[in-house]
Amino acid sequence: MKRERLQKLFSEDKEIFQGGMLFPTWICKGKEEIENRNIPQRAAVYLDIPIPCAGLLYYEKEKSLHYCEQQTYQVVTLLEGVGCDYSIEKENWQRLAVLARKGMIDVIVVSGLSRLSYCPEEILQTMEMLQSFQVQIDCIGYGILDYARLKQYLMHTWEKQEQFEQDGGDGTVASWRNTVTVENVHPNTTVSFRMNNLSGSVADLKLYAYGADGKLAEVSKELWTITDEAGTGVDTLADGTLYELRVSVADGGAFDLSEAEKEIKISVVLAK
Repeated sequence: MKRERLQKLFSEDKEIFQGGMLFPTWICKGKEEIENRNIPQRAAVYLDIPIPCAGLLYYEKEKSLHYCEQQTYQVVTLLEGVGCDYSIEKENWQRLAVLARKGMIDVIVVSGLSRLSYCPEEILQTMEMLQSFQVQIDCIGYGILDYARLKQYLMHTWEKQEQFEQDGGDGTVASWRNTVTVENVHPNTTVSFRMNNLSGSVADLKLYAYGADGKLAEVSKELWTITDEAGTGVDTLADGTLYELRVSVADGGAFDLSEAEKEIKISVVLAK
């Protein structure tokens, strides 16, 4: 898979001002769990601010130092990166690598997992390097990063994206394959899928459905919609909110995978 595609896949939903989680929270172990903890642990704080903003930098610094105080971390160094300059990001992580290699730090404190890198290949390399020196990453509000879970998530996401492209999809996967079978249907039936992992604008989404040949084809926007739980159409999606994807399917139509009469089986993928 092309590097540009990977970067887009893992950085598309970054929250600029809050440095929100780039990955699901289950890859962190929780707020309280810290392995092999010595009191106090030596910490390096990494502040990576995507836009030049003195107020935002001050806020991130105060938040991080306050968190370190709560966790009884001894702050050894604080590195600042302002702007989306890849060379600055790379230089700062090289400095952190030197500290880890020399055994001068036990934990790196970041305000969001997007601070690790916007390239998943480099994230894995960074994780393997830090793990070899027994240095952990503490993501404020979520706890110690679990390297095994992160690798599992990255590999699973890559596999889904590659499968999507091989099957004829275009774009990046927003919600992987959802399949449902409905019996005793009318000639034209609306089926619903519940989803809570969506964010961004509905207008940016595309719906694909599998055909009998195992290939994906885009579903006309006239045949599907996204609503809230009450059935009201929405334009903007927020991660963690439950939505319904409603798709109109014809019995025996191009997207009906069932050969039985009055039975519909449909398998869809949402993409951006």
